Amino acid sequence: MKNGHLSDGQIQEILDAQRTGTNPFIPWHLKSCSLCQKHFQGYQRLYSGLDADPGFALPPAFVDTLLEKIPERQPAWALPAVRIALATGAAAAASVILFLSVDMRPLLTGATRALASLLAAFRLLAAMETFAKLFLFGALGLSSAALVERLLQHQALRRGH
Repeated sequence: MKNGHLSDGQIQEILDAQRTGTNPFIPWHLKSCSLCQKHFQGYQRLYSGLDADPGFALPPAFVDTLLEKIPERQPAWALPAVRIALATGAAAAASVILFLSVDMRPLLTGATRALASLLAAFRLLAAMETFAKLFLFGALGLSSAALVERLLQHQALRRGH
């Protein structure tokens, strides 16, 4: 009662005491002040409305319905971008381990020899006459066709046709 009137908290304490069945002390000011009586009556209406409220109840299948509408979340490792990142990291780690644990000198020597042979073949091809180049490409085409035919015959024999 700072300004001579009852506070909201004091009015609520009086109403709470009435609800529990105890006989509260109602100050003389509440009996004589019309402003405090209006506040008191407003809170009485609020309390009676709260008593009449049946409460809110969800339907029994509400949770199941709600869970059906929520999309299932994939684990992070199942996302394509994560899989690509993991595969790239694993390949890089394997390459580093392989590079550090394997003696690369024989591999590099072999690669150098193969590259030198390939360069020699290109030089030879460049030095050939037009007729020789046509003959070489024709021979490569015929041998490729023969290889494909052989593979197809082998597949046919395996299937029993």
